[in-house]
Amino acid sequence: LYINRLLARYQLPATILRVEVTESSLILQPENAITTMRKLSALGVVLALDDFGTGFSSLSYLKQFSGSLEQQEIWLEVRASNRSAIAVYQKLGFVEVDVRAAYYPAENGREDAIVMCCYLEQL
Repeated sequence: LYINRLLARYQLPATILRVEVTESSLILQPENAITTMRKLSALGVVLALDDFGTGFSSLSYLKQFSGSLEQQEIWLEVRASNRSAIAVYQKLGFVEVDVRAAYYPAENGREDAIVMCCYLEQL
């Protein structure tokens, strides 16, 4: 992998690198995405899946995909005001683990982000 060569060239540990993968890249080329993400994960690169919707189909797909990478947990952030999304996440097994105060811009200043996690071994 090109990333592996860059890490070696600059003598950097893979754990400092975070690669975000969007939902569309997984849906359009799932086999290629899984292969690449497995290689990155084996290097120790932190993987972040981004841009997943709040619908049950997207989240179910996310859980299925994460399992194929032998991930132990899925993390997400949601606006504190988005109670319907929080309820959907909770039904899927996510729990609130933290709050990031004044994280999102809002009409009247800033809004908190609720940090949620789903521990896959509990499913």
